[in-house]
Amino acid sequence: MVYNNVIRLSSGANTERFTLAEKATLTTPYYYFVFVNDNTGEKFMCYNTYTTLETELQSFTITVQANAAWYSGQVVLSKYGFYHYYVYEKSSVDPVGFDYTTFIAANLSTYVPTYFTTLVEYGKMEFVAPTQTVNTYVNVTTSVKAYGD
Repeated sequence: MVYNNVIRLSSGANTERFTLAEKATLTTPYYYFVFVNDNTGEKFMCYNTYTTLETELQSFTITVQANAAWYSGQVVLSKYGFYHYYVYEKSSVDPVGFDYTTFIAANLSTYVPTYFTTLVEYGKMEFVAPTQTVNTYVNVTTSVKAYGD
C-alpha cells in the first residue's frame, strides 16, 4: 500500500499540513484524527480544527501529551514508533453515539463508523522519541592507568 502522506509527531505541539478539504463531502466539516499503533493495534483519537488555510492545505496543531483532552487537538500516544493515521469528517463536533467497542474492533481502512461521515485521508505517522543529548569533550587531559604487562 502506498501512502500519500507521512507525518512525524513528537511530544508537545506539532503543526502538520493536510489536503483534507479537497476530499471532504461536507461544507463545514469537523475533523477527527485516529492513530493506530502498528505493533499493538491500540487506537487513539483527537479532534481539531485547522489553524491555517493555505489554498489547498490546512494546518492543524496536534499536541502529544499525557492527560490529553482529545476534543482540543490533544492525544496520548502509548509508544514511540509507527502508526497508521485516519482522518474522518463529521458535521458536528459532538461525538453523539460514539461506540468505543465497535470503533476499537473495526478495521479502519475499510470501516467508516456511523458517527463519522467520510474517511477523507489516511497515511503513516511516526511518533519520534526525544533526541538524546550527547556530550563531547574536546581537549580534556586525563591520566589513564593501565594494568598488565
